[in-house]
Amino acid sequence: MVDGAGSLRLEGRPRVLVNEINAIRGRRRIPGPLIWVLSGLTYPKMPGPAHRGGVRAPRASTAALWSTARPPAERVNFRGERRSVDPVVSIIMPVLNAAEFLEAQFRSLAAQTFARPWELLVADNGSTDGSRLIAEAWCARIPNARVLDAGTCQGPGSVRNLAALAARAALLAFCDADDVVDSRWLEACVAAAEHHPFIAGAIDLVALNDRPHPWDLVMLKKPQTILGFRPFANAANMAISKPLFLDAGGFPEDMPVSGDVDLSWRLQLAGHQLHFEPSAVVAKRSRHDIAGAWHQSVQRGMADVELYRRYRGVGLKRSPLRAAAARYLRRTARESATVASSLRFRHRFIWVAATARRWGRFRGSVRARTLYL
Repeated sequence: MVDGAGSLRLEGRPRVLVNEINAIRGRRRIPGPLIWVLSGLTYPKMPGPAHRGGVRAPRASTAALWSTARPPAERVNFRGERRSVDPVVSIIMPVLNAAEFLEAQFRSLAAQTFARPWELLVADNGSTDGSRLIAEAWCARIPNARVLDAGTCQGPGSVRNLAALAARAALLAFCDADDVVDSRWLEACVAAAEHHPFIAGAIDLVALNDRPHPWDLVMLKKPQTILGFRPFANAANMAISKPLFLDAGGFPEDMPVSGDVDLSWRLQLAGHQLHFEPSAVVAKRSRHDIAGAWHQSVQRGMADVELYRRYRGVGLKRSPLRAAAARYLRRTARESATVASSLRFRHRFIWVAATARRWGRFRGSVRARTLYL
């Protein structure tokens, strides 16, 4: 309230604040009602009760995440004080033992041309190779960047979902720790999001890989389609409205790979069009070790079976058993002949990946009791 001398007395406010506001009012002749605005700038609203109006409080783990990992974006007002500014877009980058490649990705993120506020959420899934230390060092240099502890999450889908819950922006942009985003990537994603809530960016498989193949250029021109069904947005280069992401249920947490395929198909079947943005480019790093390629391709083959099991009722088809067996025999004979006649690593690598995916489909079919070859 205002006393007879025209000075302000705020019930429950610290004395320092009262003196400061009275001094400003005396010097600048600030009207009485604006005093409340000024006090709001200095003291932001406190969060309300966790349970209000019949709405359930968040789970303990989520509440703890919000309480410990939400430093706001900031700007300076006319009095030299800092106030919170919500970011336009939240970048989500899961990390698991990617120390070898993190520096390149952080340098690219720090060099983004996007001029409006944005935040970076690095979700560490229990790295043991020093990735977290590298991430923390870079987050100290990049404004509004922080590391989230996702060590208890099982699988990449769970890690990304946890980070999405912590994001403060209405737009989410996903990238991977071992890739390199283009300097205009964020700018292109936000521009496309003004008209499209679900976006797939271009994937460059040539820039970071020593043995490119002509078909590696395809994903620079259109989104990838698998199993002859629908296109999907690769999680290494995806942007999506946060409300839409939450309404869809996020990434599936029971699929170690191809979770981005499942999310993309669910959104499209719900009536949301996938927009391809060719100017939002991410250079993606392919695997070059035979053992890693085998393991990843086996997982993809098993995921193919799971995708068929989930979407066969809405149009995903499989080849008849006889036709599938004949196709397998032809491909195996052709690829074996190619490998036998060539010493090129690329040919051997392709043969290993293709054979591992077929083996994964067989294993997945046995496990799910659903034949998909």
